[in-house]
Amino acid sequence: MKLSKAALNVFCLSMALGMLFLGGCRKKPAAVVDGDAITKAMVDRALKERLAEHKIQGLTVAGEAMRQAVLEQIIAQRLMLQAAKELKITATDEETAMEIDFQKKSAGEEAFNKDLKEKGLLINDLRQQVKEKITIAKFMENLVPDGSVTEEEIREYYKASPMPFLMPESLLLRFIQTGTEAQAKAVLAEMKDTGISFDKMADTLGKGKRAIVSDYGWTGYEAFGPEIKSALKKLKAGSHGGPYKGAGGIYLLRIKERQTQRPETLEEAKDKIKAILLDNKRQAAVAHWVADRRGKAKVAIN
Repeated sequence: MKLSKAALNVFCLSMALGMLFLGGCRKKPAAVVDGDAITKAMVDRALKERLAEHKIQGLTVAGEAMRQAVLEQIIAQRLMLQAAKELKITATDEETAMEIDFQKKSAGEEAFNKDLKEKGLLINDLRQQVKEKITIAKFMENLVPDGSVTEEEIREYYKASPMPFLMPESLLLRFIQTGTEAQAKAVLAEMKDTGISFDKMADTLGKGKRAIVSDYGWTGYEAFGPEIKSALKKLKAGSHGGPYKGAGGIYLLRIKERQTQRPETLEEAKDKIKAILLDNKRQAAVAHWVADRRGKAKVAIN
């Protein structure tokens, strides 16, 4: 039977719509939360990140159980994002850009870009992820404000803690930062030839803008990379060392004083304890809120 041109067009359109419908079935979302789809790609990406974290920690979890846990976490996040939107809580573009810039500087641009590539993320994908994380953090802050922890709770937590809060070993340190190792060695040679002290040399270099120079400040080992960290542990108070390769250049360092590890007083531990208690309260409040919200939401898992 020969079809007319109009009938043929209708037949082709019907076939196209049918294929589109079948294709849509094959690409069902992992879940739908009050009409908001969670794609399988999102779950796969989050699962990959979670498995990588567990591998670093030496933990093993059954794949299907982990996938279900990841999906439940994404559903909870989607519920919070929906509620945040209702409350007009969101992350600004500036906050998002600042966080991404911080991540880039912390990891180094090369490692940052490599990580994006391994995760299969475009910069716009990362921007959306970061914006959502900041929005959720703001929602949690709205749920349990900063002032929710009392002075009495802090004192009780400090007294009841089975282990003391410890002030880590710290160093009163000053540095001279040069662009190259040759420049740093030239500084050391000049100090040796003239007999000038580290501090006077640092002042001279700073005033002449021949190097980046810091004042003395208390810091811990965690602020430095492996090479400098190892060297500082061997360096005696009152002496200087280098050149050492670090972030942004080559360093000459002088330790003026060392303060050994010791128990923290209540006043010193106060901010740390407040952060712990606040986090505990927020986690509990969020768990209760999510359970309540989910009971009222329309959640379909495919």
